[in-house]
Amino acid sequence: MRRQLLILLLSCLTTLSAGAFTLMPADGSRCETIVTPTNDTLLFFAGNPEMKTSDGTAVDWFVTTDTLHAKQTNSADCYNYSSGDGVAVRDGKRWIVRYVFNYNTIRPVIDSVEIVYDCRQTKMIIPATSTNKAQTLRYTSLYGNPGTYALQGRVSFNQLEWGSNNTWDSVRVVKKLDLTDLPITKTYEAVYAASGEWTVEYDTIGALLNGSMQQAAHINEPEPIAVSGHATSITTIRTAANEVDYPETSDKVTGSAPLNILFKSNPTPKTEFYEWRIYRGNTLIARRTDMDQRYEFRDPGNYRVVSTVSNLLCPCMNSVDPTCQPDSTEINVTISESMLRVPNVFTPNGDGVNDEFRVVHRSLREFHCEIYNRWGKLVFQWDDPNQGWDGNIGGRPAAEGAYYYVIRAKGTDASDDYMSRAKYNRERNNGNAVGVYQLSGDINLLRGKK
Repeated sequence: MRRQLLILLLSCLTTLSAGAFTLMPADGSRCETIVTPTNDTLLFFAGNPEMKTSDGTAVDWFVTTDTLHAKQTNSADCYNYSSGDGVAVRDGKRWIVRYVFNYNTIRPVIDSVEIVYDCRQTKMIIPATSTNKAQTLRYTSLYGNPGTYALQGRVSFNQLEWGSNNTWDSVRVVKKLDLTDLPITKTYEAVYAASGEWTVEYDTIGALLNGSMQQAAHINEPEPIAVSGHATSITTIRTAANEVDYPETSDKVTGSAPLNILFKSNPTPKTEFYEWRIYRGNTLIARRTDMDQRYEFRDPGNYRVVSTVSNLLCPCMNSVDPTCQPDSTEINVTISESMLRVPNVFTPNGDGVNDEFRVVHRSLREFHCEIYNRWGKLVFQWDDPNQGWDGNIGGRPAAEGAYYYVIRAKGTDASDDYMSRAKYNRERNNGNAVGVYQLSGDINLLRGKK
């Protein structure tokens, strides 16, 4: 009897359209369908793979024990197959084949799992004991093509991961597990804290058939030894309307000196030792061993701030083992070169625009400005580059007109040696007067109207 066959991929029922009946497990037990990456359809039975027609109609049953084609067995309403056989139905010249397995004969039983913690990785080992039956299923498809299917499982454990809120968050990590020929050794990322229970679930097909997965037995696992840190920074904020690239937010690590920054190592629980190394270029300029540390950057240049954490079991400082590099993170800091610009006019009329004579600056460490009137009398002076002259003399508004300023300043990129004006002029002419400012000139005070 030939019938056109329609396979329902989400159940074990096989529908023949002409007779309006189905093929189903003969004993009424559950079965599940798995479609492999090669599109072979595997039927897993909780018991013997015996199939029947729903209305007792006889059909032509075939099995794929012959490597060249499906072999007809008989015409009946029920047939009992061996696990691993192919169920074949022929519709003209077209073959529709499904492969049947008795899950009770192939289900894995894993009675032990070993967890091995290391400084940079974690190993899970499933030994090849006599009760372990995990295997790769092998069958011969129609026309002799070999087919395989690896039983699947999963392993899960707790881990600490650095979160978007700048804290270590506990997450449950789930990994796929191919249950091929045992023993099995899987390598995962290092675990940074007492992880709680490792769960190895290893019979996903059994879960489909019976509603739950089996779990491997493992107890008394050791505590993790690995450590990690995640360096963060908090920059001291300052506000200066006439300073360029000042740190207006706490996350700023570039710009005008000085940058006063608190660095935090944010270690995982097993950390015992800390090391901070600060490099300017490739030169080590500071080394400290506090958990957190504060540093003020003044000299222009590019810096690397490296945070390293360790403990007695995972020092890794001088290890030649490539898998045991010290856990470190780094933050890059850039300090700008100095700059000083002087305006030539200001209008102290109280309108909130250009009411003070102020320089525009960046990365200065010394500053002094003097203001003289047209007769050479000193009328005002100050030492803070973020301050200025408001156009008053002795608390009273100064007369409009030209005044004379003299500025002596040093940037953070200047030499520590005193530089005379004559030497400064020579250095400036040679292009070497870096960070030294000896400036003078006219400043016009115009009041106008608001």
